[in-house]
Amino acid sequence: ASLAAALTRGGEILASVQSLAERNHSLATVSQLKALLDETGIKADELDGIAIGRGPGSYTGMRIAVSVGKTLAWVWNKPLVGISSLEALAYGAWHTRIADDNSPPLNRPEWFIPIMDARRGQVYTSAFEASEGG
Repeated sequence: ASLAAALTRGGEILASVQSLAERNHSLATVSQLKALLDETGIKADELDGIAIGRGPGSYTGMRIAVSVGKTLAWVWNKPLVGISSLEALAYGAWHTRIADDNSPPLNRPEWFIPIMDARRGQVYTSAFEASEGG
């Protein structure tokens, strides 16, 4: 149900978009990406690569993301990498945890367990262990 895209450089988010339009992401995805490039003034030849969410997620949503990512990587001759949506959520939680000045240090590994709605009373989930070293 969501579309999210961002341009980053060295860990800094230069521009991003999030949409909860439920449907019709196939109509908006390419124009949203073009708007991000226009907003930042970045040209395709300046990109180092393309990362796409590879799921889990809706079958149609994954097909749209993979198709757009593969097409742009091919046209722009850029490397393409797929990122687990669950791992990205866990990484974001871990990164937020270690960036919080009020959090105690990670003296032992901690577990991060993201959960995504898979609809029909189901969820996608996985467990990730993280520590100061990664």
